[in-house]
Amino acid sequence: MPADLSQVVNTIRAAANIPPQATQFIKNNEGLANIYTFDVKPGVVMVYRYDVELSDKVKNKSLTKGGGDDGKKGLLRDICFELVTHVFENTQGFGSNGKVLFVYDNRKILFTNCRVPALTCEITPDRMSEFCRKFLYNATITFELQPCKGSSHELNLNDIPSALCPAPHIQADHSLRTFFEMLTSQSFINARSHRLVGPGRLFEERVAKRLNDAITAHNGVAKGVRIIVNGDVKPCPALVADGKFF
Repeated sequence: MPADLSQVVNTIRAAANIPPQATQFIKNNEGLANIYTFDVKPGVVMVYRYDVELSDKVKNKSLTKGGGDDGKKGLLRDICFELVTHVFENTQGFGSNGKVLFVYDNRKILFTNCRVPALTCEITPDRMSEFCRKFLYNATITFELQPCKGSSHELNLNDIPSALCPAPHIQADHSLRTFFEMLTSQSFINARSHRLVGPGRLFEERVAKRLNDAITAHNGVAKGVRIIVNGDVKPCPALVADGKFF
């Protein structure tokens, strides 16, 4: 074996057929991209982040946590949305006297346009839809709403610097991007025309194609929010969307 370390490295590189290091990092290509920027009104525009917990205390089982395939997660998201909507409608907007609007990821994250008090209540089977009642085997579910603990509770939608990475070794706060991604899904979820199947993936309820073994295909979109700079304009949030077939 060669004694010189550089010779050893060159020998390994030659054996692995590793291409030479790139020297030109700037390249222009023409193409199409589905990118839509958000226009937030000037000034301080606040939203408030809350943690949601839905659980069967008897079985010590949470509906907002846990793994499983996309099908199971999608079903749990449907259940969580129905239960949270029930609480919202029967508590005058989480105790806000009907003044609050919310966006919800159908699991653990919920944003509101104004502060609401912490809330805990029980949802009994007789107050659930037949769909929820059967899936939950007539269990009583405890609903808990608390100000977010893992991230900032308050979020200014014009505070773009908070969504940028301050240093290579520090992770950026994703709250702003998370809110806008959820916001672009909420109207479709409320209309019951689409379903969430994993983060950022929204599919039509309408069947596009029927396959074998009772499998169906649905049209949808995979989307996410990025912070971009467009020309000389200051950084702003933008929705990036790609068509999908599920």
